[in-house]
Amino acid sequence: MMMADGHTTRGILTHLLASRRRAKGGPEIVSCQPVGLNPGRADMIAERAAEVRRAAGWAPADVSLLLVAHGAARARGSRRAAEAHAESIRKMGGFAAVATAFLEEDPTVPAALAALPTRDCIAVGLFAEHGCHGEEDLPRLLAGGGRNAIYAGPIGADARLSALVVQQVAAAGALRGAA
Repeated sequence: MMMADGHTTRGILTHLLASRRRAKGGPEIVSCQPVGLNPGRADMIAERAAEVRRAAGWAPADVSLLLVAHGAARARGSRRAAEAHAESIRKMGGFAAVATAFLEEDPTVPAALAALPTRDCIAVGLFAEHGCHGEEDLPRLLAGGGRNAIYAGPIGADARLSALVVQQVAAAGALRGAA
């Protein structure tokens, strides 16, 4: 389960799967698009952030949404996925602003926070799991950002993600005969 079509997906996994396909007698392997590129993920992110916004008692016009991805200068997949989801969420409405930030490229979390038009912010990590980025790095960066920021956690930990995974596997034909 990958969050973007980046270095690991295009390089490492592609090479490993090609090697496996050359091996005789092994099972058929079907590679699906990274779940992080699923268009339904933007809906899921917006729903999660709206739940947090309502729980905080914030009005939509008073809160910004910050999508935080890993990012990497060597592969732009993480950036492209984050920006595509941000654009989809902007079109949905429900937030004063929707911005992106990255751990390993610009704009960084502190820079993105400084540019937000609102004091209140909800941040969603575009990570597959909690891990050190989601549990340590991002909360620390948000705490020092000078905003009233609530971290909604990593989107990969959302229970709704499993439905997107099943949808993609079924679309790839990998669930032949399974229903």
